[in-house]
Amino acid sequence: VRLHSMDGERVTMTERNTDLSSPNTLPSINLHSDSDLSIVQKKLARLAQMTHVESNTVSSAYVQSVESPLSIFTNKTKKMIRQKMTFKWTKHFKFPVDLPPFKYSSLPQNISTPYEYKNEKKRGNIDALRGLKKKKLYFIFKVQSTLDTSDTTDTTPINLIDNSLNMYNLNISTAENDETVNSWESLEGRRIIDVRYFFESIQSIKHLRFDCTFRDLKFSKETRSGFFSTFYFDCKMCGAQEIVKSENPDGQIVNVNMAMVSSIVNTGQGYSQLEEFSATMNMPNMSNKLYQACHNNIFKHLNDLAWKEMLIAGQEEAKLAIEKGEVDHLGRPKIAVVADGAWSKRSYKTKYNALSGVACIIGAKTKKVIFCGVRNKYCCICQLAENRNEKAQDHVCFKNWNSASTAMEADIIVEGFKQSLHMHNVIYSQLIGDGDSSIMKRLRLEKPYGTNVVIKKVECTNHLLRNYVNRLRDISGKRKNDKGDVIPGCYRKVVHDRLLRLRYAVTEAIKYRRLEQTDRMYETTLALLKADITNGPNHVFGDHSKCQSYFCEGQKKGEENIVPDLKNYGVWDDICRARNLLTYHTESLMYGYNNNSAELYNSILTKFVGGKRVNFSLKGSYQLRCNAAVTAYNSGPNRLSLFNKHVTNKSPGRFTKMYIKRHVVTAETRRRRRCLFSGQKNRTKSTTIGGPDENYGNVSYDPFSELTAVEIQQLKIKFMENLKLTEKQIQDLEIKTKRQHQCDEWHLERKKRLTASVFGKLCKMRQTTSRDRVIKEMLYGTFSGNAATRYGIVHEDMAKEELEKIIGKKIENAGLFVDENLQFLAVSPDGLIDNDSLVEIKCPASAKSFTPEDGILMGKIKSCTIENGQLHLKRNDSYFYQVQGQLHITRKMFCYFCIWTPKGLMYEKIERDHDFWDKNMKSQLTTFFMDHFLSEVLKDKLITKHTNIYSSQKLGKSLETTVEEMKHYIGIELLTGIVVMPAYTDYWSADLRYSQIADTMALKRYQMLRRYIHFVDNKTIDTSDLRPILEGVSKNCLSIEQGKLFSIDEMMIPYKGTKDGSRRQYIQNKPKKWGFNFFVRAGIDGFVHDFFPYAGETTFSTESFSEYEETFFGLGQKVVLQHCKTISDKPLTAVAQ
Repeated sequence: VRLHSMDGERVTMTERNTDLSSPNTLPSINLHSDSDLSIVQKKLARLAQMTHVESNTVSSAYVQSVESPLSIFTNKTKKMIRQKMTFKWTKHFKFPVDLPPFKYSSLPQNISTPYEYKNEKKRGNIDALRGLKKKKLYFIFKVQSTLDTSDTTDTTPINLIDNSLNMYNLNISTAENDETVNSWESLEGRRIIDVRYFFESIQSIKHLRFDCTFRDLKFSKETRSGFFSTFYFDCKMCGAQEIVKSENPDGQIVNVNMAMVSSIVNTGQGYSQLEEFSATMNMPNMSNKLYQACHNNIFKHLNDLAWKEMLIAGQEEAKLAIEKGEVDHLGRPKIAVVADGAWSKRSYKTKYNALSGVACIIGAKTKKVIFCGVRNKYCCICQLAENRNEKAQDHVCFKNWNSASTAMEADIIVEGFKQSLHMHNVIYSQLIGDGDSSIMKRLRLEKPYGTNVVIKKVECTNHLLRNYVNRLRDISGKRKNDKGDVIPGCYRKVVHDRLLRLRYAVTEAIKYRRLEQTDRMYETTLALLKADITNGPNHVFGDHSKCQSYFCEGQKKGEENIVPDLKNYGVWDDICRARNLLTYHTESLMYGYNNNSAELYNSILTKFVGGKRVNFSLKGSYQLRCNAAVTAYNSGPNRLSLFNKHVTNKSPGRFTKMYIKRHVVTAETRRRRRCLFSGQKNRTKSTTIGGPDENYGNVSYDPFSELTAVEIQQLKIKFMENLKLTEKQIQDLEIKTKRQHQCDEWHLERKKRLTASVFGKLCKMRQTTSRDRVIKEMLYGTFSGNAATRYGIVHEDMAKEELEKIIGKKIENAGLFVDENLQFLAVSPDGLIDNDSLVEIKCPASAKSFTPEDGILMGKIKSCTIENGQLHLKRNDSYFYQVQGQLHITRKMFCYFCIWTPKGLMYEKIERDHDFWDKNMKSQLTTFFMDHFLSEVLKDKLITKHTNIYSSQKLGKSLETTVEEMKHYIGIELLTGIVVMPAYTDYWSADLRYSQIADTMALKRYQMLRRYIHFVDNKTIDTSDLRPILEGVSKNCLSIEQGKLFSIDEMMIPYKGTKDGSRRQYIQNKPKKWGFNFFVRAGIDGFVHDFFPYAGETTFSTESFSEYEETFFGLGQKVVLQHCKTISDKPLTAVAQ
């Protein structure tokens, strides 16, 4: 509302008590366009009443619609037109004495007055109604009167305006989330108010002119926006209007609506629960739309807050690692982390189809979350649009997963490892988990820190001990042993009654070895702990012959040794199997880590998601609650203060602080009680409040094609020099790696070499067989064990013990042996005997129900035969190559080759065969390593080298790309050919985002690699730039196993660039008319086996044809002949069509 002075100058005055003594000055009150009409009316009345000071002042009010055209509603009782309006005072003139009736003008064509609108509606004049909808409606109220403040009749301008509006049913619509109460009788129920602000607002009401106070006010109406209320009062004395709000909208606190939604989230509830709570309290509730708006606002704050908390926790972990010197050769901290996942619903071991999943990575020292990720398979808005066959409206879509729900955990954790350097500049060197092998499989494949950093898996101690006791409990419930003999109930009861003692024997041994003060080597301590755990069942069941002095004092009076009886009934073998599975993880037990911290986060998250009984996965609510759980886990009750400061930059109120303090004191009291009553040492602790399923592998190419033979040889020599070890270093390596798979150095050194387990496969390969698949399995394989290997691990120690008894000799552990002359060869025997023998044990799972002899006779064990009642290993079997390789490299004379089953053991003492090594193994292994394996190891580094060189030349600095990143880039290029989108940027866009690509690499990084990728040295001519990749792909296509039938045809590779224009072709009848033309030979299975590009007259310039072929054969015939040359199986028959 604007009032202008009589000379046309605008005066802006918004004070309530305005001096109107000057005839040329009138007040100005600015209101928003969506203000309620009644407020404007009351202010107009008040201004009009105050104009009696200058009776010669007169004004006109123009009412103009500013929103969309009128919306027409019809029913049996009345027609109502709703419209948002603003008011403008535009001119002033003198008041006449009398008040004429209101006049309306400037209506749309065909409609002169609102009465005519009603008549046109009845007559069905559609054209007139359309004109009304298309044009905006203007009302002009000409107010001409001299006001008398003592007049209480309805002749005031404001009442006349009210009457005219009511006559034509014209009302102003308010915001959707607002509600209005227009009478005292309708005012009821409870409200949420800020007590101090509410009373101060009431006390501040005072009208100086008539000395009016709150007692002179009469309630007019209430408007609500959610839980925020605005109360309107009219003064009975002077007619002034007062507004009292439930809280200060400009205050430094979280507004009541956000606070209410935040409290609902923090208690694991949703809108339905809020609605029921409000109904129970007889309190008006907010609308669903307002709830969602507040929910989205809270999501932004909590997302930022959770991210900050994770960054702070990562800095703390890095600081602790640096203080202890746990850094790599580049000075980057190496930390141990705990990881685990959870899903949005319970599976009950039947349906694994949750719509959302979350996984967190927690620092092992600080016990704080340093990474958290969420995967969602569902978006309600996208799904609704899909059901209606419509395009989804613009929205924030949280769907980022299209694969199986079971793969969410591994994908999130792998992403966390990839982000560790970027987020915290730390390396997650140890992963503490609950036995989930799929995560380690993905990490071995992805290699987030390169090939030289091995991520060690540390099993959770609690899970190991729980599984140990569960296996023993299952044994106590078996009525028959593996041989089918009945086990007496008394022995089964003995095992069941001593379960806790069996567990206690393990935990006490761990505690003693961990706290033992000694200068012995770590490996020796592990060996002693393994011996103690192995002896645990003997101690519990009365055999103390091998007990250490710290463990027990020997046989007690009246104690019975029942170990022999357990062995007689076959129970002892089952107990030993359970024990061996535990001793296999001796180092993990020594660390003493557990994943309780991850389980605690999952339990906190369960509270935020309502115990997994409510589906919060429809939109972004599940992700919001995961972020809230992160802040609750890292910050505890102080999260409420952090949230308030993040929203308002102010501390929370007194009652929030009291809640935080009370919970901090309670938690500290509980901690002190645990320390006091558990007998543990009272630890000092800071009082600071804690805050894609698909893998693309490597792309085969041959960058050696750009190098000369001399340069290739120099690279190989350099690599071999890095492998070279002195005799002392070889001996030290064998000693340090006696723990084999539990040792990082064992994994690193054997990855660079050929090991005995593949000797047989490599030596028996034909010359024509491709080595590529074997090399890929060795370098990039993800095999992490299967049921057969796990069976062998469980029973290997039992087989050793039984073999020791048969031969009467002690079997020592063996490490990694490296050949002194051919240092690219290495072996890891199962054990050593004396100075001249080694042991190789096989525990075939296929023959577990037979004796070794019966297993061989029935074909379950195919590597051996029985000759004169003795075991005989076939000399052409891969195991024999393995044994001879071990004997040659370890320089031993004999090998005890043992076949063990639960029902017996047989062995053969095999002698070292020098002739067999020289004739059948040495040259084959050397050729494979030097000509195939070594080339594959070296070639991956050349593409990154030339890309970094080229980017340095163009940018002035290197991209510093790595082999792993280049594999990801090439994988993205391959996937974009399968999942096609209009533009490559669409894979990262908000609407079409493809998670398998977008989560692998950022768009900007992809664009940089795409621009500067180079396969050869930039000094070479441009025509050679793509030759290495083309020849490499062609070579690998030829290595694919070929069938008997082929098809030869041309294929257009789309290309619209301007470079290589001489080779680019235009073929009118092709879907992609511009590009490079290739001649391809493919099998009926769809695999391409060979191809070469069309280069015009020079296509066959390097090939030779007979005189007849050159004379009579055209391009097509020559293409067929050229492709037939690379087919391995001949003779050939060509059928032309």
